[in-house]
Amino acid sequence: MPPAPEEAGTWAEFTERLRALYEWCGRPKYRALCLRCPGLSPATVSTLIGKNPLTRPPDAATARFVEACLRYRGWPDSEIEAEVARWTAHRMLMDSGDGTVETGAEVEAGTVVDGVGGGRGRRWRSYLAVGVLVVAAAGVVAFVVGRGDGGEVRSGQCHFLRGTIEDLRAKQTWPHMFQCANRPGVSVYEKAGFGVKVAVLETDPSWFICWTRGEPHSGGNDVWYYTQGDRVTALPKLYGWGYVPASDVRADRVPDPAITRRCR
Repeated sequence: MPPAPEEAGTWAEFTERLRALYEWCGRPKYRALCLRCPGLSPATVSTLIGKNPLTRPPDAATARFVEACLRYRGWPDSEIEAEVARWTAHRMLMDSGDGTVETGAEVEAGTVVDGVGGGRGRRWRSYLAVGVLVVAAAGVVAFVVGRGDGGEVRSGQCHFLRGTIEDLRAKQTWPHMFQCANRPGVSVYEKAGFGVKVAVLETDPSWFICWTRGEPHSGGNDVWYYTQGDRVTALPKLYGWGYVPASDVRADRVPDPAITRRCR
C-alpha cells in the first residue's frame, strides 16, 4: 500500500509523505513520472519534493503528483481517483486551519484535549471534517484526474499561490507566486524580449513571479512575465529562469491584476 497522507500533521510532514510516495513508486526520473499525468512537469515535481520545496504544496500539483506515482506503479483507474481524493482531502483539511492537524495516532491517544472529555469531541469533529472534505475532494479530483488540463485555474484569470520558491538566477527566495493558465510549450527568454531562448514552459497552468515591460509582441503590448521553464535549452547558469510574453498567458487584462508584484 502507498504511504498514508493522514500521518502528516504539518506542511513539512506532508512534503515528507509526498517524498515517501515517490520512494514507494520506485524513484523514477522526474520526466518519466510526468509522462504518467498530463500537466505535471519536472519543475513542478521539484517544487513538491526537491531540495527546496514549496512550504505549502499547491492542491492541483499535489493531485497530479499522486496520480502520476500511482499510475507509475500500475494502479487501476478505479482505485486512483479514490486515493487522490484521500490526499486532496487531507491537504484541504490542513489548508482550512493553520497548516497543522492532529494525526491519527494523536487523536486515538486522546492527547489533544478540547474541554471536558479529553480529545473525544475534537476527535469526532476531525473525523466529520475529513468525511466532508473527502466528498468535496472527490469532485475536484475527478476534474483534475479526468482532464489534467490545469485543475481549478480558468482561462482568463490568474490567482495568488501560497508557498516559497528559490530563484537561483536572482539568488533569492520568493515568498509567493501567481498561477495562470497559459499556452503549453512556450519559449522562455533570457530577457523581456525575443533574444536568447533559455527554456521551454511545458505546463498549463504555470506559476509566475512578477511582470515587467519589455519588447512589444503579438499580444499588442509590451508586458512579460517572469517564471522558470521546465526544460532548459540554453544558458544553464540561469537554471531556466526567464521571461514569457503576455501573449502566451491566457488573461483578460494585461498585466493580470492578480499579479501584484512588478519585476525590478
